[in-house]
Parts: sequence; C-alpha cells; structure tokens
Amino acid sequence: MGYYHITAEYMNKYSFTVTYSAGANGTLTAAKDGVDLTSGGIVPINSSVTFTATPKAYYTVKGWKVDGLPYEETPGTAYKEPTLTLSGITANRTVSVEFVGAPVTVTYVVGISSGSSAPHGNLALFYSGTLASVTPVTGSDNSLTYEKTVPATGEVNILANPDAGYQVKCWYVWDGEAETYTAVSASAEVANYNIPAITGSIKVKVEFEKIPTYDVLVSSDSYENGGGTVRSGSYLVGVSGMEKIQVKRHGNLTLLATPETGSYLYEWRIEGADYVTDGNSVTLTNLTGEATVAAVFRKAFYDVSLDSGEGGSMTAHFSLSADKSSGDIGKNGSASIKSGSTVTASIVPASGNTIDTLTVNGKSADYKVSGNAVDGYSYTYEIPELFSDTEIAVTFKECVFHTVTAPNAGNFDLLISVGDPEDENDDVYASGGTADAGFVADGFSHMDGAQAAILEGGEATLAFTPASGTTPDYACRVDTSRLCDEVEAVLEDADSDASYSIYLDGASYVVKLSGIDTPLDFSALDDVFVLRTDDVDEYTVTFGKNGSGTVTATYGGMQLLSGTKIPKGSSVTFKLTPQEHYALTKLLDGSESVLNYVDAGKYKVDVEDDIDLSATFEIAEYPVTILKLGTGSGTVTATGDGDTLTASGYLPVGCEVSISADGNSDSAFNCMSVGSTPVANNVYTIASLDGPVTITAVFDAVSKAVTMNSPANGKLKVTDSQGNIVTNGQSVAVGTVLIITATPDAHYVLASLTAGGSSITGNTYSVDAAKTNLIEARFKLAEVMVTISDTENGTIKVSDRDGNVLSSGSYVAVGSQIKVETAPRSTNYELESLKMNDTNIASGSLYTVPAKDVTLSATFKFIGDAPPPEDDNGGGSGGGGGGGSTVIINDLGVALAALESIDVFTTDNGLTALGMVTTADSEILTAVEGKSFASLADYAKTKDTGITFKTDFATITFDNKAVAYINGFASSEDVILTVRKVDPAKLSAENRQTVGNHTVYELALTAGDAKVNTFGEGKAKISIPYTLKTGETAETVVAYYIDAAGTLKTIRGAYHANTGTLDFPTTHFSYFSMGNNPVNFSDVAANAWYYKPVSFVAARGITLGIGGGLFGPDRQITRGEFIVMLMRAYGIEPDSAPIDNFADAGSDYYTNYLAAAKRLGITKGIGDNLYAPASYISRQDIFTLLYRALDVLGELPAKTKTVDLSTFSDYGSISDYALTAVKTFVEAGVVSGSDGKLSPTSLSTRAQMAQVLYNLLAR
Repeated sequence: MGYYHITAEYMNKYSFTVTYSAGANGTLTAAKDGVDLTSGGIVPINSSVTFTATPKAYYTVKGWKVDGLPYEETPGTAYKEPTLTLSGITANRTVSVEFVGAPVTVTYVVGISSGSSAPHGNLALFYSGTLASVTPVTGSDNSLTYEKTVPATGEVNILANPDAGYQVKCWYVWDGEAETYTAVSASAEVANYNIPAITGSIKVKVEFEKIPTYDVLVSSDSYENGGGTVRSGSYLVGVSGMEKIQVKRHGNLTLLATPETGSYLYEWRIEGADYVTDGNSVTLTNLTGEATVAAVFRKAFYDVSLDSGEGGSMTAHFSLSADKSSGDIGKNGSASIKSGSTVTASIVPASGNTIDTLTVNGKSADYKVSGNAVDGYSYTYEIPELFSDTEIAVTFKECVFHTVTAPNAGNFDLLISVGDPEDENDDVYASGGTADAGFVADGFSHMDGAQAAILEGGEATLAFTPASGTTPDYACRVDTSRLCDEVEAVLEDADSDASYSIYLDGASYVVKLSGIDTPLDFSALDDVFVLRTDDVDEYTVTFGKNGSGTVTATYGGMQLLSGTKIPKGSSVTFKLTPQEHYALTKLLDGSESVLNYVDAGKYKVDVEDDIDLSATFEIAEYPVTILKLGTGSGTVTATGDGDTLTASGYLPVGCEVSISADGNSDSAFNCMSVGSTPVANNVYTIASLDGPVTITAVFDAVSKAVTMNSPANGKLKVTDSQGNIVTNGQSVAVGTVLIITATPDAHYVLASLTAGGSSITGNTYSVDAAKTNLIEARFKLAEVMVTISDTENGTIKVSDRDGNVLSSGSYVAVGSQIKVETAPRSTNYELESLKMNDTNIASGSLYTVPAKDVTLSATFKFIGDAPPPEDDNGGGSGGGGGGGSTVIINDLGVALAALESIDVFTTDNGLTALGMVTTADSEILTAVEGKSFASLADYAKTKDTGITFKTDFATITFDNKAVAYINGFASSEDVILTVRKVDPAKLSAENRQTVGNHTVYELALTAGDAKVNTFGEGKAKISIPYTLKTGETAETVVAYYIDAAGTLKTIRGAYHANTGTLDFPTTHFSYFSMGNNPVNFSDVAANAWYYKPVSFVAARGITLGIGGGLFGPDRQITRGEFIVMLMRAYGIEPDSAPIDNFADAGSDYYTNYLAAAKRLGITKGIGDNLYAPASYISRQDIFTLLYRALDVLGELPAKTKTVDLSTFSDYGSISDYALTAVKTFVEAGVVSGSDGKLSPTSLSTRAQMAQVLYNLLAR
C-alpha cells in the first residue's frame, strides 16, 4: 500500500473558504446546492454559492461587498437586491451586506387658517438632528407644501417657525382611508411634530394663528395709610389707581413698585399667573390667561424689642408727634412702632448693680447719664427717629468701687521769704496750691468725704490749682514733669493698669485717671507746685462747634478744655475732625474767619489775646443707592460735579445729578424710580441733591445666554430652527425655539434631559427671559458586557430570562435578569465556587444585571478516588512521610539548596512559604518556590489577605490584587524578590543632594521568566527600618522614588516612631530613598498645636504656604485650595488636557486638579456645573470630598469603634450627603469633634485641614 503526504498547499488548490457577515439590522445566510453553508465553510473549486440577506422590519439592503470591494452588476450602481450568487469560485471569498432604513416620503404642509389668506410661517425638517434643505411649493390658496424622502427608522422632527406675533394653532395628520386631515389632540402651541423612528411615508400639516393677548389688571392698594405707585414701561398706576395692561400669551410682565416716603411694599397680591419677585419688582411669567396684580403699600412699622439681663430692668416709651401716637414697652417686651417715632429706653440697675453692656442690634452703644448724686441718676438710650427693626439689650453686673485719695493739704507748703539766715523761725511759708479728688459722672461713682469712690473701670480726676497770691505777694505754677513722675509712681506701686492724661481747665491742672482697677492713694504726693519767677499775662481759650464733627485743643502736650487760661505767647493747636461724609465749612475766631488757615485738619495760633473759636460742620455728600431689577441687566449711571457712579456710592450735596439707565446688549430698559418718583424714560435729572436717594431700574431680557453641560457617555447638540449650532454660553433671542439632540454613546441611553430647570419630554425648548436656560443631558449605562472566564474541568452557561443562551462578549440590559448555570466535565468533579464580579453566587439562579460589566468565573474540585490527572509530579509544599526536605535543582541538575520555611507569609500568618534567602552586604534575594507561592496566592485569594516578604533591608507586603497579578505571571514558577542597596554615584547630583547620606534601595521582582515592576490594580506597602538622625523629625522625613526619567519624586508615606520604620505604599518597583525636608513658617510656632501637622504636609509639598514665608494657619481655606491639597496628599495627578471641567474652573492653579476630581467622581460641584473654588469650604464638605477620594483609591480608613452620631449636639445640622463620610471618619478616629459638637457647617482653617490630612496620612 502506498502512502501520500497531503499538504495544506495541495489541498487549497481544489477547495476554498467562504466567509460572510451582515451589518446591523439584518441577517445573512448562504447555501450551496440548496444546502446551508456556515460562514468559514469550505467549498470545492468552481462551486456556486447563493447568499440571502434578510433585513429587519423597515430596513432594506443598502449594498454588498465582495472581498472588501463594493459589488456592482451595473457599473457605478450599487447592487441592492436581497440575494447574491457567486459562481465558479476559484479562490477564498469574503462577502458582507449592509442594511439601511427603507426610503419613506415625508410631506409637510403649512395650511391656511380660516379667516386668513397667508400661511404666517414656515416649516423646517430635521432628520436625525440634521436640517434638510427643502424648497416649498406654494399652492393656489397660498399654502406651502414641502416633501422629503428619508431612510426609515431615523428620527424626524418637523419644526414650526411662526411669523412674529403668531403661534401654532394645530397640527394635523393625513388619514389615507378617510382622505382628510385629522387634528392632533392637544397640539396647540406645540413647537414641533416629532417621529422618534419613522417607519412609513407620512403627511402632516400645521396651521398658525395670531398669539392672543390677555388683560392684566394692575392696582396700587393702601394698608394702614401706606401709599406708592406701580410702573411698567410707560404704564403708571398711582395711589389707589388701576390700569389694564395687555400681554401676549406666554409673555412676561415686569412691574416696579415705588413706595412713597414713610411707606413700604407690604405684599403683592397676584391671581391668575406664576411670578417671581426681586426686591420691589415682580415678573409675571408665561401668561396663559387674564391676571390681576395688586401692590399693597403699608405705612412702615418696625419691631423694637427689649432684652434685660439679670440684675436690673429696662423699659421704653415711644411717641410720634405727627399723629400724636405713643405707647410703652415693658421689661423684655416688644412692640411694632410706626416709622419716624422717637423711642427712649430707660435702664434701672438693681441696688448695688451697674450697667455692664448695652448693645443695639448686636453692636455696642453708649447710654446717657442724667441727674446728680443728690437727686439721683437716670440712664437712657434714645432713638430720635425709628427707621429699622431694633433690638436693645442690656446686661448688669455688681458694682465694685475703688477709692482715689487726694494729696494731703499740708504737702504743698512753699518757702516764700527768708528772714534771719541763722534763725529759721522767721522764714515765711505758704501753701503752693490745692489738690482735690473728683470723679467723671457715670451715674455710680461718687464722693466719699475727701475720697472719690470710683466704679471699677470708671474715671477719676485730681485737680491741682496753684495759689494765685497772698501776703507777701507770691504766685505759683505746677511742675508738670514732677507731677507726671509722682502719678506714675503711685500707679506703679498700686500695680494698676489705669492710664492718665493731663489737661488744663481754667487755672487748674487736671489729672484724668481712666480705667480705675484698684484703690489709688495720692495722699503722700508733694512738691508739684513751684514759685513763679516772673509775671506772665494769661488769656482764655474758648472753643466749640456746630454740626457733626469734633474740635480738640492741645497746648504743651496737654489737652485743653474750653475756657482754660494759658500764658501769652503760647502756641495752641486745634484739631478739627468732621464726621464721615461731612466737611468743615466755617471757622471763626471771634467774628474773623480763619478757615483758610486750616492745614490738614489743624489750625495753629499763638496766644496774644483771648481766643473764641467756633467750627461749623455740614454734610458734604449724600448716599446714592443704585438697584437693578428685572429679568435683564444693564448699566445705571449717576453723575454729579464730575463724579460718576455706576454702583452705590456718594455724590456732593446740592449738585445736579444726571441719571441714565441703559440695557446691555441682551436687555431693554423697562422703567425706573428715583426716590419715590416713578420714571418712564431712561434719563432723569435731580436739580439739586438734598438728601439720600435710591435709584431703582428695571430691565427686561431680550436675549439670554444658553448654557449646556458636557455630558459623559454621550453628546449634546443644540441648534436653532435654521439648523445653526448654538454654542455653550451663546446669547439667543428670548422666545427662540431650540432643537436639542442628545445622542448616547454605544451601550448607553438618555437618563434625563432638563432645560431651564425643568425636565422636558420632547426635544424642543423656548428660550425664557425668567430662567437660567441651562440645558443638561445625563446618560446612563443601558447594557453591559458579559464575560465568561475560561474554566478548567467544567463549563459556565448563561441565558436570558427567555432561555436564549448568551455567549461571552454579549451585551445585556442593565436591570434585566440572567440565569447562570455550571456543569462539571465529569462525575469526578464538582463545583467549588461560582463568582459574579468576585462575589460568590449559586448555580442555576437568576441574577439582576448590575450597572457594570459582568465577569463570571468558576472553579471545580476533584472528588474522584484517584489523584487528578494534571497532578503528575507529586507537587505541593510538603506531604509524604519521613520529613525529608525539598531540593531546588538548577538547569544542570545540580542541587542548589534545600527548601525551608522563610519569612514570606500571608498577612494573617495563616500560611508560610518554602524557599531560600541569599544575603550579601548590599543585596538580599528572597526566592519562593513556585508551587509554594501558588499555594499562598490561592490562600490569599480565598481569605482576602496579602503576602509579606520580610528582609533585613525592608519588609514588602503585597495586597490581594497584587498577589493575583504576580501569580498570573508566575504560573507555578519561582517568585524572586531582590532588595539591593544602590551606589549613590548612580544618582544625579541634584538627587544626591536631596537624599543626602540616606540609603537608596532598588526593589525588583521576577515571576517565572517575567520581570514584574507593576502590580495591575494592586499595591505594595514598603517598610524600611530607620533611626532618626540629629535634626530630623518624624514629620519632616519624606519618602522618595526615582521615575524612569531619573526624576526624584515625593511618595506618600510617614515615619512611625513606635516601629522605627518609614512606611509608604507604591504601585510599582523602582529606586526608593528618603530625605529630611523641613519647611519653616514664621507664623507657625514650635509650641502651636498645629506645628506637627503643618510640618508634615509642608515637607511633602502638599501645601506651599501663602507666600512671604507664611502658612496662614488661621486663614479659612477655600474649596480650590482644599482640592489641590487633597489630591497632592494622595498623589492624584491633575489632568494635563482636561476634556470636561466645571464652568467656573477658570485658568488657575486648581483648574486641572478640578478636572481630574470631576472625572474621578471625587466632586460633583455645588450644582449648575459649578464648583465655587473661591468660596470657603465647610467641615462636612471636606469630609465628603476626602471620603470620595479615599473610596476611589480603595483606602477608606478602617472602623475602630461604633459611634452614634446623634450623641453630638449638632448632629441635626449634618447634611444628608455628608452623613456617611462623617460617620466613617468619626468611627475611624480621624475626627473626634469638640465640646460634644462636630461643627459640620463651620468653615475650616488651613491649620485644621493640615490636622485632618496628618491624622490620615501619618496613621
């Protein structure tokens, strides 16, 4: 018998492969000689094969391709028949067919409404979001007929474009059987006729009608004698008046209420319309019928409340002279009081008490003291004219008095003349003056004999009056230098913090002591009077003022009181200080004007005669308040005396004020009011500014900015009715109908579509003057891939609920159910585990498809009597009798070392590896026998543990995912970890300077024949033993790694003194080292509670401070600063070329970080695609963003205790979105609160932020 060697080449000369496929929306089959042929089947030479294309409903054949080229039987014309026959096949052939929607005709007509002779609009057709160019045919009745042929199954959107002043009256659809148009119910005012997926020819018609108008009845009503006017454009409604204003259907109407002086807008009473209010304006929106609007004005009333603390009482009396109304408020009472009333609060401390604080609306205020020590004192606070709600609060405290004792009378005797030099008895002495103690009246301080009893914190006086002459004649003066020394000595001896000043009051030198805090005894004070050696003329200095301002006078460093006499030739300086917005307008010395001699608010004069100075202060400028209301925006200018205001400010008194109000490019002026005067025009002039004035301008939007989001997993396109693309932020005329096309990516569907703040069900939206006009599309996952992992010793079968079997790579709808079944390959095996996305499930059950790809895997175990056939080498890491060791044999068959247990073990210490360790001076090699590592890997997977390699140089722990990744490369081959000390000479000079004399380590791993430098989705934790050197702290020692480019980079980690190790995580192996990087800030003291946290974050470059060598620990942190610190702290890189970002991300240091945070889901912003980076961040927002970041990284802190958050007193103020984050960090011990509070809404400082990161990173 002969044998022949048949090669593939020989076979292929006489048989050929036929491969075929169909595009979406249809199937393709093949047959040879009436027998079905599968794709990839083999046919003999010269065979004929017939292909049959079967499109889905509403589809047809678009064209065929044979061997990748379009198939044509007639040149230039695509072959579109449902069957194709290839005859005489002499080569491998590939055939494909493509389907397209069947052609359908869309006829759309603008009809003529009854009573009209013109169409009053036109139509536009959009097919699958693209505008079709069609020219209409005008009928004999002036109707417009359009016709367009389009493929079936696409979306058809016919948009109505009515003329100005017209709207859609009704849509109609042609009924072929009845041969007439049928009205579409509820289609009036509908902007478009939409067919989501057209399946056949259709004919529609639209008719337009005039937009109806509605009467809005506007009135101005009075309540409790109030009054005012209402204006819109040229319409003005006076007090108790009424006006009818016509508004088009769906239009808006903005009204401005202007209260008269002494009144306010009490309320709007509106029926028949939706509305929004803005200050004193109201906008009626989307009018669909008649409406009534009443502005109710009320005489202004204001609430006055009294709050008296313990130890006294406070009552009040009020009155209004205009209507002679009056009333009283009792202790801790309140009353609603008419505008302009005078309110006088009377304060009565209980016996032995004084007034501690008086506040008005939370601000400290001064009370008036009246009366005297004999008749008694009264304490009052007065509001001359009431123009706002007011809360008056007083607290009391026990009176504490300190005595101030004047010098003894005999302390001031002076030697006047000397008699016999040898007989002192005939020397003449006389008193140099007197000294008297007194008090500054505060209603409590008083005289107690010669002593002054001063209320603690009060003021006392010591008046030193020189003797003016006696017999023999003599005159004295005060030695002020000596007097100062004596006073300071007494204050020092008494350990008093009281202050003092000296001024002249007539002939007396008065020492004024302020802030009395202890008894002061001046009884021993002497030698302050001295004899005058010459006669000096003295003149009286008198001064006063009119209006709002102050006048003070000083002489020789001492303050003067009006009426004081000072020596001729002395120089007096007057300081003239007007109140804010006031000016010095007149200054008289006697009857002579000296205003021109004032320099920088001071007037200096030499005393040659009596001085009588009078200053007059008058208001110089009045406030001008500018308010802008309505749906639009614009500019208001007020100009007077060359000064121009575009925002609230001040203008000179008496100036002519020119006012203009102009809408911006998107708005039109409506009306305005100036004070209580309504104004129809956009210009107005105040002849003379004689008081404060408020300018209120109303603008109507004529176009609005249209904004849109950039959705994930799909595209959003917006066009106008002419097919023009509308870009994000583009200004579009109010009322423009927009077509919105939201197209999901493959396997996604549209989840929501909103425009102007409301959900829309169609695909059109009209630009609204009163809305934000934000268009947002959101897409959600519709279907996910099912992957069936290859399994040994068994199979996995997946089917849908209807029993259809799904192959690996199929897509199934999210939320649908699949059935998962397994079958062992024989009775010697049984199912050990079945997992869906690493979660155990039961075979044969139905499971709901989650919103993520599904991976199914199974393992089967051997249950037969004999060992499984694949275990043919005895394997394992032990077993058998005798306790013999396992030996590693190299490729030459030489025994290298006996296997033994080594320091490689699972993190729960449940299993230890077999292998060997080789140690040298600069290198440690740890080799784990392949089967042993596989056993540890299987154990780690089952128990969800990691594997630790412990060496003298470093300890490396791989997590569960890293172990699985390494094991995949090892395939039961040896795993070898090398830890090597690197010669510093291999580093660049810059890197050597950074790491200093610290050791550099190289880590490397091989698994089988593969070098493994990364760990898939897993991580490794490295711990390097280290002892801190002089000058180093646990906070400033930083871990580094060197990347592939040779760049030294900081890696997240911390030194732990309790273990003496530097610990850090990594996702790769490289060169690793450490360095000391202290960063000092001048505003961070070494004893500050935040010193260590700040040192920690600064050393790692998480924050660089605020500049100028400052950290700003007490400065509140912004949302932008925080997101950068957070992402730097956890090594999350910013996006280098952001695709999607927040609208307010700008171009700043945080811009690319925000893009990454948004992409990763760390932050969703505050709404409307905004993040508010410049706003300060609350504690609960910090915890929320931290939680999301750690969740993304898979590093949420472990729970160490169970805490009921309701035990914190401010638990109720935690927002729902922050509850999970706050609870996680509290139960992990990262956050503990203070004084039983968590303060979730409080703003965080930079120091507090550093502490939170320190708590997490240094754990």
